[in-house]
Amino acid sequence: MKKRQTAKKNKVRSFKGSYILLAAVLVMAGFFVFKLINLGSDIRQSEKQLEEVSMQVESQQEENAKLQAVIDGDKGEYMEKIAREDLGYGKIGEKFFYNVTPGAND
Repeated sequence: MKKRQTAKKNKVRSFKGSYILLAAVLVMAGFFVFKLINLGSDIRQSEKQLEEVSMQVESQQEENAKLQAVIDGDKGEYMEKIAREDLGYGKIGEKFFYNVTPGAND
């Protein structure tokens, strides 16, 4: 009779141990699922940032191509534009008129 009681106690103890093990496995599984979801969110955010940076790079490359075309192309027109608009120069024989009315140059 004592052997049966001892066997039953051992079974109960082994069941308690397996419940604890099952609970630990479930907690770990939940943790890993949470981490996977979190990593997926991080990946989507990084892909969005990559797309934005790629668009900036493309825009900068287009601007560089335009500037390179100015450098490689006819520099005379570009230099004349800078001289007229930025430096206020003109061609020989040109007449300049300035508006001297107060507040006109604001």
